[in-house]
Amino acid sequence: MAQRKLARLPSYVDRVPLPRKCKPDTWLVVGVEFLLVFMAACIGLFVYYRSHDLPFYAAKFYAHLGSSTAQHALSLYYLSRFDEHPDNAVLAEHWLKRAAEGGHGVAAYNLAVAHLRGDLPSKTTLDPSQVHSLLSLAVRSGVHEALGPLYLCGHGQCSRNQSSG
Repeated sequence: MAQRKLARLPSYVDRVPLPRKCKPDTWLVVGVEFLLVFMAACIGLFVYYRSHDLPFYAAKFYAHLGSSTAQHALSLYYLSRFDEHPDNAVLAEHWLKRAAEGGHGVAAYNLAVAHLRGDLPSKTTLDPSQVHSLLSLAVRSGVHEALGPLYLCGHGQCSRNQSSG
């Protein structure tokens, strides 16, 4: 009976299936694989030789995306190196303004104090109401050092300090 069932099966069932031969990869696949290996090697070399610059590049990337914390960190980076290149002070002011506009409390405090002291390279003077709003943002964010200048600005002494500074 077993032979009768085998006889009724199609003829290809009796044969042992042979594995298919794989076609070689196309030039496009080989090129993409080579490009990926080359990029991995370049990234590895960059990380090995320039690992101390990676936090700067990461902060700059996220600052351009709009992170106020990264913008504040980038402004501090440029402030610490303002004597290396004259544009660093301008870049520090730019990122400090962007971080303060984004609601970063410490950046708002630093920007207000820099305006009060006249330390910014643009030498722009803020309206006392703008300084007051920056300092109140800093206080709301938990920067308690901003309470003193906020008290003085509330009594109209901010504009006097700017003109005599």
